Amino acid sequence: MMKKSFTDKHICILQRKDRQSIAITPCAAEHPMSFKVPDRLLTDGQCRMRINGVQFVQALLEANGLAAGKDYQFKGRYEAEKNAVIISLEKDEREW
Repeated sequence: MMKKSFTDKHICILQRKDRQSIAITPCAAEHPMSFKVPDRLLTDGQCRMRINGVQFVQALLEANGLAAGKDYQFKGRYEAEKNAVIISLEKDEREW
């Protein structure tokens, strides 16, 4: 099976069952959690992409004891085996 690259047009956001991390990975447009990536996202510093999923975000915040309305930063790492960026939401992995 051929791995997809991050130049694909769609990504999806997956979460672990315990909601302690999420993964961002390439996917087909038909995937139920797919989001189209703007063509210029990686080449134009002015291009932005925003995913608005209020229920998804609120559930992640609640599951990790985080307050809505606050800003948080999380560390992410690329895992070649999974062809995904993994973002840990665990307390000791957060940047403040």
